[in-house]
Amino acid sequence: MEPYKAGLVQSVKFLKKSPVVAQIVTAMKGNIRRRGMELIHPASRAVKLGDIIELSATKEKKAAPGATVQSVHYLGFAEITLGGVILVKDKLRLGKKVLGKVVGFDECHYPNHLNVVVSPEIPPATISNSLGLEEEITFSLR
Repeated sequence: MEPYKAGLVQSVKFLKKSPVVAQIVTAMKGNIRRRGMELIHPASRAVKLGDIIELSATKEKKAAPGATVQSVHYLGFAEITLGGVILVKDKLRLGKKVLGKVVGFDECHYPNHLNVVVSPEIPPATISNSLGLEEEITFSLR
């Protein structure tokens, strides 16, 4: 039984965690309005050194674990340089600037790469234009 999907993981809280660090390897710009991206029920994903993740943004208010997201803006791909656990509600940062918060994960292309979906705090096109190759991004609770 998948404990997140079964609703058994309601009282588990992540109190502390190390930041996950990644380096931008591809910057992207583009939108899909009927993507049908199915966010998985688990609110966390472990990532290892060398893993590739795809960053996408959505402004849909319902975006959360278990939801289906239609409107997606592609931001880019990044390679994990310091592994750990990415959580829903983690802040995605470029330097000290918060770009958005993680709202879920999609595994449709896994094991090739994991899709990490964020709710943007600035316009997605601005995020795309801000991502330079080899720039460092982080995922952290604070």
